[in-house]
Formats: sequence, structure tokens, C-alpha cells
Amino acid sequence: MDLQIATPKISSYFTATKTQVAGVTIYAIAQCAETLTQDTCSNCLSIAQSGIQDCLPDTNGRGVNPPVCFMRYSETPFFADNQTTFISPFLKQGTIMGATELKGPIKYKYNDLKAATKKFSEKNKLGEGGFGAVYKGAMKNGKDVAVKKLNIPGNSSKIDDLFEREVMLISNVHHKNLVQLLGYCSKGQQRILVYEYMANTSLDKFVFGRRKGSLNWKQRYDIILGIARGLTYLHEEFHVCIIHRDIKSSNILLDEQLQPKISDFGLVKLLPGDQSHLSTRVVGTL
Repeated sequence: MDLQIATPKISSYFTATKTQVAGVTIYAIAQCAETLTQDTCSNCLSIAQSGIQDCLPDTNGRGVNPPVCFMRYSETPFFADNQTTFISPFLKQGTIMGATELKGPIKYKYNDLKAATKKFSEKNKLGEGGFGAVYKGAMKNGKDVAVKKLNIPGNSSKIDDLFEREVMLISNVHHKNLVQLLGYCSKGQQRILVYEYMANTSLDKFVFGRRKGSLNWKQRYDIILGIARGLTYLHEEFHVCIIHRDIKSSNILLDEQLQPKISDFGLVKLLPGDQSHLSTRVVGTL
């Protein structure tokens, strides 16, 4: 995680470290192609860092997001001591995919979310779709969030396991054009997702609603390009292929700068690596 944070901030996009972990010396490197932007290097290493954890508890591991980034660790030296990089100065400000975003989803308490949304009041409701209602929540730390109550029937341990696995996957999706999942809550039949709050709500309001016609052509172009970038990341750059299957204007949210973020992964379909087609069965919104 330290390499994933530090490497994009180093001009060569290459870092080699030697560190003590539980009394064992660990050697590790990370590298991005120098043609990448800092953000792209960070996003790429985030995927490699997530994948390399599957190597544990092996004493050697590699995480690759070909052809643009690579990570490796080992208990056996594979570079000289004089090649190490002092990375502490690069870890003071984890603004690019910082460590807080790599700890996995937060498991919220139901009563805290209930209080934040004023008992899921109508005044706090931001919208409602086929997969549930979304409410604005004000957390105790002063941070605004979007709280989505899902309409998932059943109360079995199998459903809970599936829900938590899906949440774990979604929480590892990091891209500037995808809404970030912060955490979740599962209590009885209640299953809730907590997302970052988007100040300008959905693109739907700008296309069909009260703010119709207020976007200029530059803003429209940037929104179109941002949506395409988010979808490309889901389809081709994340370590599994994710197909949203319900892309529409109400599932595109806009931040304070009117930058688009794709939301609502309630219909996510994960494709096996050897599957080259999708069923043409109707899904999503008619």
C-alpha cells in the first residue's frame, strides 16, 4: 500500500523498498510506464496492489496490470541495498488513492445511518429507483453521504454472503468517473450501501428536469468523455470485467465541478474471463 501511494509521486514512477515486517525483511518494487499520468499510474497500481494480496501468505508475489504497471515482493533480495528508495516523504499526503481508500468498505451501524438521514425522512430523500431509495445523510464527522436502502428480498446467510462479497468487490473500484462506495450496513432484512455525496445530483435533472438546457457544449463534451472513461475502466482496466447493464442519465451523478460519476452497481454483471458474450435477455430499466 505504501508503494502504491508513493510511486505515482516519484518522477520516474519506480520505487524499490526494503523493510522489516514482523521481524522479516521484505523486498518490494513498484513501477508504472512513464507515459502515464499520475492519476492513471495510481489507479493502475491500485489494481495491481489488490491482486497481489491473493499471493499471501506466499513469500513471493507479483501483481501486474499489463502493460502499464507492475508490483513485486519477496523475502529474497532481488535488488541491491543501494537501489532502495526512501519513500517516507511521499506518504505524508495520501491524496492520490490514499491509504484510507484501500482499507475496504466501512461497516456502518444501522442506528448511525438512521440518525444521519433523520430516520430516512422524505425531506432527506434524493431519489428512488428500482433498487431502492437514496437519502442524504449528515454523519457525525460532518461529512455528507448518500445512503441507499436496497430492495433485496430474503434474509438468509447465503444472501448476506453474496451481498458482502459484492460490496467488497465494488469498494475496490477506484476511478474519478465512478461513484465511490464508502461502506455498507446489513441488519435483518435491511441492506444499505453508503456512497460519496454528489452535490449536483443526476444528469437526468440537466437533460429532462428543472435544469434542462443549462449545460454548455464544453460541459456536455466533458460529461460524455467522463462517462466513456468510467465505462472503459469497468470493462477493460479493472481486474475483472464489470458490465453495468443499466446505464442511463439518472445513474450518472455530477459533482460540484459537473464532472460525471457512474453510479448504481445494483445490476453489475461479472463476466468470467473465458466468456465472450452476454445474454440478450432484457435487464435494467425498460
